[in-house]
Amino acid sequence: GGYSGPVGWEPDGFSITSRYVVLDHCSVSWAIDEDASVASGGNDVTFYRCIIAEGLSNSIHAKGEHSCGSLIYFYSKNVSIIGCLYAHDFRRNPRLADGARVLFANNVIYNYGIYASHIGANVGAGNPDDPGEGDFVGNAYFKGVDGWDDYMVESHKGDFDKNNAPANGMAYLEDNIGLDRLNGNALIPHDEYLTILSEPTVVPEAFQPNDAYDNIELVLKHAGARPGERSDADVRVVQSLIDGTGSVIDSQDEVGGYPEYDSTSRTLENIPATGSERRAWLDSISASLEEAGDLDIAPLYAFVDENLPTSIRTPESFSFRCYPNPASDRVSLTFRLEHPETIQFYLVDMTGRRVFQTNKRFDAGLHEQCIRFGDNPLPDGIYTLVLTDGTRTSSNKISVRR
Repeated sequence: GGYSGPVGWEPDGFSITSRYVVLDHCSVSWAIDEDASVASGGNDVTFYRCIIAEGLSNSIHAKGEHSCGSLIYFYSKNVSIIGCLYAHDFRRNPRLADGARVLFANNVIYNYGIYASHIGANVGAGNPDDPGEGDFVGNAYFKGVDGWDDYMVESHKGDFDKNNAPANGMAYLEDNIGLDRLNGNALIPHDEYLTILSEPTVVPEAFQPNDAYDNIELVLKHAGARPGERSDADVRVVQSLIDGTGSVIDSQDEVGGYPEYDSTSRTLENIPATGSERRAWLDSISASLEEAGDLDIAPLYAFVDENLPTSIRTPESFSFRCYPNPASDRVSLTFRLEHPETIQFYLVDMTGRRVFQTNKRFDAGLHEQCIRFGDNPLPDGIYTLVLTDGTRTSSNKISVRR
């Protein structure tokens, strides 16, 4: 805003200081402190499918360089960061302070600087006997032009200096992949100071992560505000990962400055009469904004396929994942198709009777589909969810609890 030095105004983009908060499909950039953080008093918080990008580096923060993604503050419990894109944040992607308990799953991190993901408190602060603890599952890390080292998760006290003493950070690591976007070299899962846990401690029982390889496409197509009508800033950030371009910035003016949006309005006509029809109508509007359908991710996957060891890639198959499980009135599926196909979905109870059935035509590629069976309430129990294209069939058991 025209300031040329520290002025004592150092806001976050989002700063959560209470309980039971969900940030769902938000885009935040150009913060002076962290882009999106859980601060003192923040517990039971979820960041879901957000774009958290371009924290300002040498801006007006009193500490100087301060391009930061997310800080999870001391003793913040039950924090989940799922399906988000972190891009061009120099550090704190995220950072877990002492006592924090975090699930960090199915995220994509691009062009971190001094640290990618980091566990550790400030020097002289916190409680080293209660270190930060995180479950890092199914994430994809891409080092960019500003990257200092090749670690995906590190443990140090403080994050301004690589020479700080090690912290007592603890983490469970599973299915995290990482590449240098510039040369294709593999990244290192963690540094030597991190204590590796043998079992997850934060992952909710009902949570089923996607495979890191397939999840890259889901994040790039679905993260951020209104993916089907992305702002120029979000388009540029997403495309920078696909192209291997972009860098940490000091000012929003380096990337076009604050946008000016015209006001918009919409006349609602032909509103459906019944509740179930209105639900379907609203779902169709939401679905039209949910996916960046014309996004070409092929160049990024070509780079990944060329450099990622085949042994840790997810094979293309007709299997699928479903969540939540247990479910109540809906279930979401992720699956990949090699060719355009019509897929039939049906639900079978314990007696073998079909209690729900629908079908839909899909293009080739990775898909996420929500199936609702709330209009025909199902008794609590165990069911089998089946997908078939007429020749191939795949199924999963799900539990329905209302």
